[in-house]
Amino acid sequence: MIGLMSCWLACAVSSDMPTTAPPTTIEDCGRYTAPALHAFCVTGLVTRGAIEPDACDGLGVNASACREAGVRRNLSQKTGSREDLLVACGESYDCALEVLDLRPYTDPSRQLEACRSHTGRFAEDCTIHALQRWAASKPDASSFARMARETAHGPAVGALLGLVVACQEVGSCELASPDAQEACRRAVDRDVPARPEICSLEFQPKPRK
Repeated sequence: MIGLMSCWLACAVSSDMPTTAPPTTIEDCGRYTAPALHAFCVTGLVTRGAIEPDACDGLGVNASACREAGVRRNLSQKTGSREDLLVACGESYDCALEVLDLRPYTDPSRQLEACRSHTGRFAEDCTIHALQRWAASKPDASSFARMARETAHGPAVGALLGLVVACQEVGSCELASPDAQEACRRAVDRDVPARPEICSLEFQPKPRK
């Protein structure tokens, strides 16, 4: 959130900051002509739920932080549908990843598709989190084959598939994509035999903070 928090005090002593009552509508934010202060005003209204995150669109470099604030409010209050929150995130991939971490689809295939569609450069993180949830559900051989076909992203995914093969004795590294097979085999042949305790540690998702 570029400059928003620090600006409030800095701008408070400037002639640009009116001394009237706190803003409660988007029109009230029009009183602030300093861009950072105007963005802070809009973000505050979005965070309180007084206006929708769409109001963030005109805030330039502060738009993503504003949208994320509104989405986090809905996530904390368990309001709004997953789909609406993803739309509200706009082009903030970090925001979309947070939504999918906290409101995952129960169908892992659908979760993977959402990761590909919404999380951009964080798609691999999102995929790993989805596969951790899937692995914790004790998948059967057919489920393993489907997940191995539907995932990419190479070594990180391969390592997790390898843990399922080694720890749960389900599936085969041969089913993984070519760029994931080496990491899968390494988990089966080396990592788990050397540290069997990782079988009890690696199957819980660790959402991005």
